Amino acid sequence: MKKFKIFIMFMAALCAVSAVAWSGCADNEKQPSGDIGGNGQGNEEPTVGTEVGDICPDFSVKTYFDANDGSFTLDDCKGKVTVINFWYTQCSPCISEMPYFVQLSNEQEDVQVLVVHSATNIPKDGKVSDFIEDKGWTDSSIIFCQDDPTADVAAYDTLGGVDSFPYTVVIDAEGIIAHKFDSAKIESYDELLDPVLDAMK
Repeated sequence: MKKFKIFIMFMAALCAVSAVAWSGCADNEKQPSGDIGGNGQGNEEPTVGTEVGDICPDFSVKTYFDANDGSFTLDDCKGKVTVINFWYTQCSPCISEMPYFVQLSNEQEDVQVLVVHSATNIPKDGKVSDFIEDKGWTDSSIIFCQDDPTADVAAYDTLGGVDSFPYTVVIDAEGIIAHKFDSAKIESYDELLDPVLDAMK
């Protein structure tokens, strides 16, 4: 009889331990990891910044070929995928990739292409508009602009440029930076088109 009581007590203790262990496992299964993309910040709202995934900061540039000496801000193309290319007339890689931006603007009507001439590399004669026209780039829907050399912070710097050209930023319709080409010449139209199409999804 004594052995039987010991056996009953042993089995009760074993059941209690098993129940606690099972409860702990169940709790662990319910805990969210919060580790989306490996940074543990998957649920955070994007903030304004210059990296992919950030909200693109707003900026203002002067437009060429505008009789009213107009200006352009990012808010002007709200709701559209926007491609912003920074260049200057003495930059050979900038010039060689420009036909891809012309093609993009002509083939993708829902995409706004903005081409901004550098604020610090304005040619001595100041004839940027003549240069653009001589190249035949105006046969497109590109908005050609001039970064403001008198601004406290140029648009190039605002968007994360680091003293090298060309520099291109792709922004999705929600104003989020979707892709960046950092100081590397785009070698083909498809190389430019692919991240633009991804931003349109």
